[in-house]
Amino acid sequence: MNVLKLAESIRSEFLDVIPSLSESEFRVLMNANDSEIKSKATIRYDEIHGVTMIKLKSSIKFKKLLKALFIEGVLSEEDLERLLTLKSISLTRNWNGKLIQLSISRGVVIKAPIELLEKVKV
Repeated sequence: MNVLKLAESIRSEFLDVIPSLSESEFRVLMNANDSEIKSKATIRYDEIHGVTMIKLKSSIKFKKLLKALFIEGVLSEEDLERLLTLKSISLTRNWNGKLIQLSISRGVVIKAPIELLEKVKV
């Protein structure tokens, strides 16, 4: 077995172990140079803290989300106007002390606490 295959095998095994690591280990891996390791660690870290990321493909769901976030006080009228008129935008807001990230480019992606997304029924 050559060195490259061995390294890839070790990396693959490491990726499989990531979900079972501790919170402090996730924080370290979130700064890794390897984008796949960094991504998996970040996703798992967010899951532990009750945060999830969803991608909306339907404009109906997007409008429903915006309405619910406005009602919850997460978004202002200015935010709604910007989100509906700009083709590409990224907003970061707080809800009950928790971070919410909403971005629009090729699609709509929201990263928010699970409890908020359940409350707005997206």
